[in-house]
Amino acid sequence: MKQSLNALFNPSGVAIVGASRKEESIGNGLVKNLLAGDYQGQIFPVNPKAEEIMGLRCYPTVQDINAKVDLVIIAIPRDGVIPVVKECAEKGVKAVVVISAGFKEVDEKGQELENKLATIARENDMALLGPNCLGVINTDEKSQLNGTFAGKAPGKGNISFISQSGAVGVYALEYADKHKINLAKFASLGNKAVSHENDILEAYLEDEQTKVILAYIEDFEDAQGFLNLAEKLRQKKKAKPLVVLKAGGSQSGQRAAASHTGALAEGDEVLDHLFKQYGIIRVKSLESLFYVAQIFSSQQVPKDGRLCIISNAGGPGVITADAAEKAGLKVPALSEELQEKLSGDLPETVSCINPVDLVGDATAERYEKAMKVLVDSDEIDILLFLCTPQVMTDMEEIAQTIGSYADHARDHGKMMVAVFADFDPVSKVDSILTEKGVPYYRFGNNAIDACAAAVDYYKFKSIAEEEAQINDIEKTNTEKLLKLAQKREKKFLTEPEAYQIFQDYGLDMASYQLVHSKEELKKAADELVYPMVLKVVSEQVVHKSDVGGVVNDIRNEEDLLKAFHKINDQVSKNCPEAKIDGSLLQEMVQEGMELIIGARFNEKYGHLIMFGLGGIFVEVLHDVTFHRAPLNRLGAMEMIEGMRSKQVLEGVRGMPALDKEGLADCLLRISQLVGDFPQIEEIDINPVFGLNNGAVIADARLIVRG
Repeated sequence: MKQSLNALFNPSGVAIVGASRKEESIGNGLVKNLLAGDYQGQIFPVNPKAEEIMGLRCYPTVQDINAKVDLVIIAIPRDGVIPVVKECAEKGVKAVVVISAGFKEVDEKGQELENKLATIARENDMALLGPNCLGVINTDEKSQLNGTFAGKAPGKGNISFISQSGAVGVYALEYADKHKINLAKFASLGNKAVSHENDILEAYLEDEQTKVILAYIEDFEDAQGFLNLAEKLRQKKKAKPLVVLKAGGSQSGQRAAASHTGALAEGDEVLDHLFKQYGIIRVKSLESLFYVAQIFSSQQVPKDGRLCIISNAGGPGVITADAAEKAGLKVPALSEELQEKLSGDLPETVSCINPVDLVGDATAERYEKAMKVLVDSDEIDILLFLCTPQVMTDMEEIAQTIGSYADHARDHGKMMVAVFADFDPVSKVDSILTEKGVPYYRFGNNAIDACAAAVDYYKFKSIAEEEAQINDIEKTNTEKLLKLAQKREKKFLTEPEAYQIFQDYGLDMASYQLVHSKEELKKAADELVYPMVLKVVSEQVVHKSDVGGVVNDIRNEEDLLKAFHKINDQVSKNCPEAKIDGSLLQEMVQEGMELIIGARFNEKYGHLIMFGLGGIFVEVLHDVTFHRAPLNRLGAMEMIEGMRSKQVLEGVRGMPALDKEGLADCLLRISQLVGDFPQIEEIDINPVFGLNNGAVIADARLIVRG
């Protein structure tokens, strides 16, 4: 496939099936773009009704071309596509781009045609982009391929783009052209009959020109493969940031009745956690996609998030400082020594605290004086220059001055960002800054969001991850119990069985006893401590509360016996098919905080581990975090620290701080459990009580796949 992908981006010869003289046609646009882009290989228009197009000899079919053709771009009605692709296979063509629409996105016949198309391509080891796509672009001077019918062509840069939507691709190319954002590669996926986002991502992974990757994706063809490729991108010696706009959230309500873990693990917000785990920057808009890309494309690496704002206007400086702190950046007051250095060459009216306010009459010279001092300071990591137009302001000169220090700033590990309120259509500010590699924005909040993404990414990239393997586990009993559950109709373990597995994996339960009669119940109560909870044990009852199978807060023997009779009566009435196998008598935990720990097998991502606030809070607040298994200790701690309400774990209103290391250990053991036994469908531990010295499980459910 690697050779086929190379033919897609670096073909020595390109044929355009459907090439046309008609100005308004896609075939005409494709030929025109190839010529205008100075494509370095041979161009072969294919149209049986024409002898030449735009000065190029025209061929009746692909087979009639008496030269090597690596790439064929097809833009004809759908019913003619299959014969052409067969011709390509016979000729040994390695890559095909099907622009033609009318396939699975239209009707059943289109789906059938697309399936045939995919079969031919796979059987002949052809990369196939589309159908229903915009095409492919490579700005490398060795190829200079513009195999699209888009109206704008990007200049040569280091940003590569993947778009599932052709329309979004056009929008992106127009935006890039308008804002002078240059690209390395571009690929429109269309229906993804054969080649999909992972194939293109792998090509970008190996591409030397590509330094930053942008992707618009509506659905994953292979989500686990995508995450694994993201991990490879992050681990490269020269990591390539991956910025993704993922559209089309999934519905989670359909599984809400099953469990909290099951419901929450199906929501679109899970992607936020997984993207963070794998170092993928997720953005919410196409505009944000490019804002963030501009930062990364400059190849500036901030050591930390200490930001200094240099402005000629007080208000925008304050607004930007507020945005920075909300985004997690620091806007530290400059030291007295640094302020003294700054103020030495500046007017008395200038404020040197941070933001540094150069006041409204600031010239390029004043910006330069501030830069000379700040670029060499070890108190700052990011310099953000704000400039608003005044009567005396020469914005282009200020841009030139800022740009002249760009290389010096990089050499000193500083990131430079410019925010100019520049709306003059003939202004050259953007060109000046782009040429010098200084990311340029018109509003401070856009620059701040991009800076925060860069800081988070480079911090994440620098963390070394260790493997986490727990070796003190005897798995024989677990294997036996899981096989037993797989034979049952409802594929789940009773609570005492689940507790046995958790105990084998080193987890702690609230003290409990399994009983089968009143006599055993009384004896068990003597060995436990009130208050207690009594729960039905039955292979047919998954949700005990739904059938009246749970009684809480039992304070004495009289209440215990009443609870025993009540549970048996209620379960027999509400679930007559259930065979009651006994009751679980358990001490109620009187201290700690109710949390939830879960695991869920997700068809897209594999096993997901969940952590968050438990009890009723999980229903109301949904304050949970997810990581894909296997976990390491760093990942487990990130889950705990990633909660919105993580402060409550550190002790509030006289409550002791919880043992985060102990909680992390619980998560690692659950992660290893589903890794050792992938047949586990779901684990729902709610609540698990976090304590100041570990954690204790008070209720759990474990379901397997058949």
